[in-house]
Amino acid sequence: MNLRSPAFMAGFEQTVQSCLLKELAALGLKPSTDEQIKLPKGRAKADLRIGHVVVEIKTSGLFGMSHVQKYRTYRRQLESAGYRYLFFTAYEGYLPCRRGLMDAVGRRNVFLLDLPGHWPRFIKTVAEEIQKNSPATRSARTARHGGLAAGERGR
Repeated sequence: MNLRSPAFMAGFEQTVQSCLLKELAALGLKPSTDEQIKLPKGRAKADLRIGHVVVEIKTSGLFGMSHVQKYRTYRRQLESAGYRYLFFTAYEGYLPCRRGLMDAVGRRNVFLLDLPGHWPRFIKTVAEEIQKNSPATRSARTARHGGLAAGERGR
């Protein structure tokens, strides 16, 4: 299928969300989800929150280099609020934008569906983040460290 076709672009966010939730359910994970999450500052919104992971979902990457700074700001805001920020896109064909995005959001936080292995890596990343911050995992960390779990102080 042509990743740039209107048929592919229609409903892309919903399709990614549905497939992701099915993959997580197969792993025994059923995190809470929300769509169109307001960022901590300003009027901007991100596409999907799944547990404490926020995912920006785009069909065709960035519209220009100015968006690189926008997503850098989103990442900083969300991470300072305790979220993990991921960027998922069908493709990013303009190499300077691809490199800029990876720099702004972090290489391990960018997933390009047109590249082999990125979908399984996306699923694994989300699943590991959810498992890492599940109530059972937090309780175990709290018990080991006596009080607030490491990384939860000051939240």
